Amino acid sequence: MPQFPHRVNITTPGPQTVPPTVDPETGNELTPPPVTRPGMAWLAQRPTGVLAAAAELNAGQTTTISLATILVATGTILTEDSSVEDVDGVVGGEPGAKYVVEGKPADRYSGVRRQIVFRAAALRLVSDLQ
Repeated sequence: MPQFPHRVNITTPGPQTVPPTVDPETGNELTPPPVTRPGMAWLAQRPTGVLAAAAELNAGQTTTISLATILVATGTILTEDSSVEDVDGVVGGEPGAKYVVEGKPADRYSGVRRQIVFRAAALRLVSDLQ
């Protein structure tokens, strides 16, 4: 098992209830509150995405886009709907930066025993500069 040196908070959507909870006043379905779990991860500003697309988007807008990669232990809940808070400020140097997971996280296997060693995902940071 690799060592994960960086502290993160991973927020995932809350569990869906069956039947869904309904607001008695409006009749609308209520979304469950998100669940935040602290954990350890490996963060790097080595993007798995296409950098040309990020540079083009950055040139035409007032937002900064930062791509990063996260590796977490196999038991960590990380979905395509998750968001990650960089507690230590490893990527970009600002503690508390928030990222969203791009695409579906993938399990990574060891070459010898074919067992899952960690989960990997691409992250995207979008911050407003105004």
